Amino acid sequence: MSKTFILAGASSAIARETAEMLKGRGHQVIGISTKSDHSAYDDFHTIDKYDFGKFPAIEGAIDGLVYFPGTINLKPFARLTEREFVTDFEINSLGAVAFVQAYLSNL
Repeated sequence: MSKTFILAGASSAIARETAEMLKGRGHQVIGISTKSDHSAYDDFHTIDKYDFGKFPAIEGAIDGLVYFPGTINLKPFARLTEREFVTDFEINSLGAVAFVQAYLSNL
C-alpha cells in the first residue's frame, strides 16, 4: 500500500537518497526545501525558511515526516557567538517543531 511522506531539507544528499528509496518502494514523496532541487520528488515546495507559518498547506493524509535541516558550527565552543547559538536553535529545534506542527493534523 502506497504511503505519503514529507521530507524537509529535501535538497540535501541524504534527503534525496531517502526520497529515492521511498519512491522505489512505491511511496509518494513530497519535498520541502529552502533550495530549489526537486528532481527526486513527486511534489516539491520551496520555502524561505524553516519557521512557523512558512510551510505550505498539503492536502490529504501523511504517513511520515522527516526533518533533515540542521546546522553545525565547527568552531571552538568559546568562539561561538550568541547569534550563532540562536540561529542553530531556530533551525535545529524550532524549525523541527514548526514542521511537525504544520502537518500534525494530516497524520
